[in-house]
Amino acid sequence: MYTLKVSKNQIKVISEALELYARLNIGQIEQIEWLFRDKICNKIELYDLDKLRSSCDIIKNVVFSELGRNAHYSIRSDSVPEKAKIAYDFVQVINHLLAWDSTPEGGNTVNFQEPLKCSEEDLPKIKGGE
Repeated sequence: MYTLKVSKNQIKVISEALELYARLNIGQIEQIEWLFRDKICNKIELYDLDKLRSSCDIIKNVVFSELGRNAHYSIRSDSVPEKAKIAYDFVQVINHLLAWDSTPEGGNTVNFQEPLKCSEEDLPKIKGGE
């Protein structure tokens, strides 16, 4: 068992990084475009955004050739690596904590629901507000 003490900003970055990792592993390669979209649109021409899109399409065609252009796997698919499922479990647990931390009275988004385990591992334990 490991303990990691992080700030709210740090846990948000961890969640975003793990979500990106999980999404790339299910075939959502276009997330690369969204990651760099603001940087590209602010500094270079839209031609370069098209080049990035084309590069993402090439990666998807090579790594996920069995999927259609806009298709991706479910996180629970047997085709998704276990590491991606573990990452997604972390994302759910972190986002659940952050949702209740920011809105103690609860809400209607999925983050307020108990996380559902995707991986073979037990869900990570997390506590906050200290």
